Amino acid sequence: MNTGLMMLVWFAVILPVFGIEYFLCDKAPVLKSQIYSTSPSDLMSWSAKCRIAGAIGLPVALWGIAINIGLFVDGEVTFGLAALFFTGGSVYMFAGDAMRSIKYRAVAQERLLQEAVASGVEIGMKKAKES
Repeated sequence: MNTGLMMLVWFAVILPVFGIEYFLCDKAPVLKSQIYSTSPSDLMSWSAKCRIAGAIGLPVALWGIAINIGLFVDGEVTFGLAALFFTGGSVYMFAGDAMRSIKYRAVAQERLLQEAVASGVEIGMKKAKES
């Protein structure tokens, strides 16, 4: 199969994957203040959604990089450079989704631990006052 045709097939595959990423992870909180003001249960939900988006998109984006290597081997340097810019950006985006998933989960677990420690200290203070 011609590598240029494979690249067009890749574009046809990646565009719906971008749609999946948009609906799953694009509305997720990004700023530190947004992340820390979101409830832990919502952060865990965003973590799962972003993990799905990254798991679907990253292999497709890496497949595009492999096709780009084929374009350079075939001598299609101009088309290969343009496609490399696009595929590199998509790898960056989907890897970012996977990393956001890890961050959301870590922040949610940290906040749940802080709440558990605070409630434990509160219970301990009540027992100390009673005795």
